Amino acid sequence: MEEEVEMLRKKVAELEEKLAREDDEKLSMVPEPRALKRQEYDYVEGWKIVDLKIMNEALEIALKCGHSQVVLVEANRKRMRAGLAVHLAYVCITCGRQTVFSSSSYSQEDPANYVVNKVFSAAGMTAFNSMVNIVQEDKT
Repeated sequence: MEEEVEMLRKKVAELEEKLAREDDEKLSMVPEPRALKRQEYDYVEGWKIVDLKIMNEALEIALKCGHSQVVLVEANRKRMRAGLAVHLAYVCITCGRQTVFSSSSYSQEDPANYVVNKVFSAAGMTAFNSMVNIVQEDKT
């Protein structure tokens, strides 16, 4: 019985060490967002973390066409996702006007990355990576 308890203690210590190493991983740099010549849009269901100020500013711009017939879609999801950050777009279904925006602002401060990734990675990389898996899970 004592041998089993000692073996379990060693296993717990190994797992705690492994988790500590994972949490010591740093957030890597991602390239600065850029406009693409050709946009791809997908209706995607699921979780997204969005800065509401950015979303509201984009909506104001999108509604300037005057039709009030906009839909929210994910833009360029296969190329522009970076951790918890995504590119979204309001598209007018009447005139086709497109307003593309990032779900988070971008920070040049080292490591250059989206603010949402910097904020949530402070909880540890294991937790951050779990959240990324949830946010990037596609239900199209």
